[in-house]
Amino acid sequence: MRAMGIDVGSRRIGVAVSDELGFLAAPWRTVPTARGQEFATLAAMAREREIEIVVIGLPTSLDGTEGPQAKTVRAFARRLASHLDGVPHTFADERFTTAEAERMMIARRMSREERRARIDAAAAAIMLQGWLDLQRPPQLAWRDDEG
Repeated sequence: MRAMGIDVGSRRIGVAVSDELGFLAAPWRTVPTARGQEFATLAAMAREREIEIVVIGLPTSLDGTEGPQAKTVRAFARRLASHLDGVPHTFADERFTTAEAERMMIARRMSREERRARIDAAAAAIMLQGWLDLQRPPQLAWRDDEG
């Protein structure tokens, strides 16, 4: 299952994509929101990679409730759905993904400019990976049959 993860921001949209089997997510691109073409661009990207599901990061508070930004993201998702030619979408928790992406990039000694250019796609990949992990059936526990 090929999935596309989207981290919606006010200026940029981070996009990540999974491998064909739906095991690994990787940052892909950042789409600017200022041009007004973000929905058409995201739909074209989904067609290009033959995406089967779009996973949109939903910002929630620490207690799990949805605030004004979550409502904005849900409205964005409704508009995007009309461009996706029937590709389904779902939501995933995106709490702390940007902070985690920032920590990883700092650990890799990326410059501020590099981080700024890649942070949104990296956060989308972290969110998508979490969603992909939840889709897999639980692994069988390791057993030692020898004793």
